Amino acid sequence: MSGPWIGAFAALWVVVLTSVVVELGFLRRATLVLERVEARLASRPTHLGAAPGDKVGNFVARRRDGTPVSSTDLLRSPAMYLFMEPGCEPCANLAAELEREGASTDGLPLYIVMEDSPIGRAINLPSTIEVLYQAEGAVSAAFTNLATPQAYVVGVGGVVQDSVVPGSVESIQNLAKR
Repeated sequence: MSGPWIGAFAALWVVVLTSVVVELGFLRRATLVLERVEARLASRPTHLGAAPGDKVGNFVARRRDGTPVSSTDLLRSPAMYLFMEPGCEPCANLAAELEREGASTDGLPLYIVMEDSPIGRAINLPSTIEVLYQAEGAVSAAFTNLATPQAYVVGVGGVVQDSVVPGSVESIQNLAKR
């Protein structure tokens, strides 16, 4: 091999080794960042609202006929609360399924909680299911609810027993059986 070829070969190896060292440094930094993110996510609750054992806060809502109802009245007996909102595709699918099939919750009253708006009132739900219209997210705040659809079973005194992100009427029925 001639001198220029040996020099090019040596330069190429220097570039390759430098690239490997730089990439290993980036991987090390990325690993540290990912470990920090993982630690933060592990410390966060996995619930999208009130967790089992949490007490529901106070709220006031309106029934379909416009009469007000408070948490004091509703939390005297066990019930299921299903949070839905207009514009939520999974909520629309669940509402359509509820309209077709209804929901048997093993005698547990089912309350659908929606924002009090013309769009919310236009959603067609069976008259056998009670709808609670909330103003400015009052009921969502009482449940610290962050997503829709979200269902909670609440026991006497307003203590959350269980919750689920329902994808179907069947998941609502399974929650009622737990």
